[in-house]
Amino acid sequence: MKQEIYICGKKKSELVKGILANFPPDFLEDVNANISDIKTKHLDLPYCDLPDSKTLDIYLPDQGEKPFPVLVFFFGGGFLFGDKRGTQLEIPLLARELGFAVVSVNYTLSSEGEYPRLVYDVKSSIRYLRANAEQYGLDSKKIITIGFSAGGTLSALLGTTSGVKELEGLSFGNSDYSSDVQGVIDFCGPTNILAMKDEMSEHVLKTGISPSLSYGEPDSVESLLFGALASDVPEKAKAFSPITHVNSNVPQFLIIHGAQDDTVPPQQSIELAELIEEKAGKDKVECHILEDAGHCDEEFFKDAVPLMFNFLNKYI
Repeated sequence: MKQEIYICGKKKSELVKGILANFPPDFLEDVNANISDIKTKHLDLPYCDLPDSKTLDIYLPDQGEKPFPVLVFFFGGGFLFGDKRGTQLEIPLLARELGFAVVSVNYTLSSEGEYPRLVYDVKSSIRYLRANAEQYGLDSKKIITIGFSAGGTLSALLGTTSGVKELEGLSFGNSDYSSDVQGVIDFCGPTNILAMKDEMSEHVLKTGISPSLSYGEPDSVESLLFGALASDVPEKAKAFSPITHVNSNVPQFLIIHGAQDDTVPPQQSIELAELIEEKAGKDKVECHILEDAGHCDEEFFKDAVPLMFNFLNKYI
C-alpha cells in the first residue's frame, strides 16, 4: 500500500481531489481524438521493463517509405490529468501528412506518483522507440518531440538533458539505447519551475489577465508533482526545469507561447530561448510569442500549426 504524502500538513490525495473538482466536469471528460481512419497503428505498447509500465501508441503515415521520421507527443494537463489519445493528439497527427510516424505517450501523472518517475517514463519511451525502430519502421536518427503545456516541459527536458545520468532511469529498460532527440517543439511549457510564481505575478500585472492557476501553494500543480512545495525541494525543481540543463549541444528548438497565456507566463519561453541562443547559437532556436493567443487555445494553434509544419520540414 502506498504511503500517504503530506504537503504542508495536508494529504496529497485530498489536494488532488480538490484541484480536480475546480475544473468543469466536461473539461475532464475522456474525449478521444479520431484515429479510426489511420490504417497502420500500434496501440497500447508498454515501453518500460516494469509491471506497471505506461504505454504508447504509434501511428504510421499512409504514404511514403520506411523508415519514417518520428514525432513523439506528450500531452498537457498540469502533470495531473490527460491521456495519450485525448483530443490534443489531433494536432501532432497532422504531421503524418508530411510523412512522419506520430507516437503518443502516456506518462505517470502526479495523482499516481511523484517526480522523477515521469521523467524516467519519457526517457525510457525514447529508448524503447530506438530499440524497436526496425520493427515499426521508424528512423531512429530523426526523433523529434512535441508537447503542450506540461508536455512542453517534458519535450524541452528531453532536448536539454542529454547525458544527464540521474534523469535517465536506466532500470526502466533498453539501457543500451540513447534517449537523445534531434529536435524539440515546446508549446507553452513551463521551463523554470522556481520562477513560475513571480513571473506569473508580473505577467498578471502587465496584461491584466486572470490567472487560471496559482503557484507556490500546497495544491499547486508543481507541489503535487514533487509531493512538496517547490521552494522546499529546490534541487528537484531545478533538475526538472529544462532551462537548468541548456548547453551548447542542444538540438534545434521551436518554442511557441501565447502572449495572453493565463496558465504559464510567456517569460518562461522567452528566457529558455534566450539561453539556448546564448549557449548554442541563434540557429538552434526559433521562438514565437503570439500576440493574441492564450494558453494553447484556438487562436494559438491557428498560427502554431503552420510554424510546426515549417519546423518539421527540416527533418524530411
